[in-house]
Amino acid sequence: MANRNHGLSEKEMELVKLLMADCETTGDIQTLLRRFFVYSLNGF
Repeated sequence: MANRNHGLSEKEMELVKLLMADCETTGDIQTLLRRFFVYSLNGF
């Protein structure tokens, strides 16, 4: 299978791999991203 990066930079691909490591479904990814955005909007 070819190595595809879908137009993402190396750093973006690294982030995708980290997200995927803790997620089993697309719902897991959506929940995780929502939490990140809530924290970023409200401050840590």
